[in-house]
Amino acid sequence: MKAVVLASALVAGAAEAAQIVCVTQTPSSRDWVPDQVLIELDSERLEAAVLDEFTLEALGGPVRVQFKQAGRRKLQLSWELVGATDRQGRKQNVNFRMTLNMARGTFTYNGIGESFYLAPGSASGRCAAVPNS
Repeated sequence: MKAVVLASALVAGAAEAAQIVCVTQTPSSRDWVPDQVLIELDSERLEAAVLDEFTLEALGGPVRVQFKQAGRRKLQLSWELVGATDRQGRKQNVNFRMTLNMARGTFTYNGIGESFYLAPGSASGRCAAVPNS
């Protein structure tokens, strides 16, 4: 259900962009690791947006991200949220990094907050393209 709500928020306004849903499978820490991440990629314009529980809480929707192709089938995304709320209810600034392996349908993810109370969050998991409707 959460995926459908997040996907509908991300899809609004997306004409020809590819949409990808990534589901966390092996978090090393729950700090700054969402259950899933939705990504909208426009490879022609080299633009991307990310939506997860942290961007939804901090911004009410997706965030535009830095996007670069790290190889033939790898993409690297990075973004920062200012004033994001952690699971303990504290607000802080957080830097996020995500690498997608498009050939394997996998990703690695980390979120590093400015507070020393929380361990940097990291995870890996699987991704799949969302079919166009």
